Amino acid sequence: MFNWWPRRHDLKLTAANIYGEVVTAAREPALYRDMGVPDTFEGRYEMVVAHLVLVLERLKTEGDETAELARALIEHFVTDMDDCMREIGVGDLTVPKKVRKAAAGLYERADAYRAALTSRDETALAAAVQEAVH
Repeated sequence: MFNWWPRRHDLKLTAANIYGEVVTAAREPALYRDMGVPDTFEGRYEMVVAHLVLVLERLKTEGDETAELARALIEHFVTDMDDCMREIGVGDLTVPKKVRKAAAGLYERADAYRAALTSRDETALAAAVQEAVH
């Protein structure tokens, strides 16, 4: 009856671990010190999104087996954005709107980055990241 529980739990744990690695990579001091990313909430958001998009694109190359993991990663991102909004003092009534905007931003960036990655155009990818960051 509950044979789905361990699988779902393992999937969430795996997503949490991967998301933790994404956030760690996005907090790399060199991004802010050497590459000009603003060390602000928005700059950190953009770096999390950029790294998460790369992971999600990599998961796509693995086929349907990783679709659930990708979905769990996105769910983890949305939960993290909700937590962050509340942590910085965004009002309870405004949080859902801001989280929707953050999630929409993920999908917008993913489209732009995916186009550059698909065409293997490093200049376009750099321009897309630069536009998002500044």
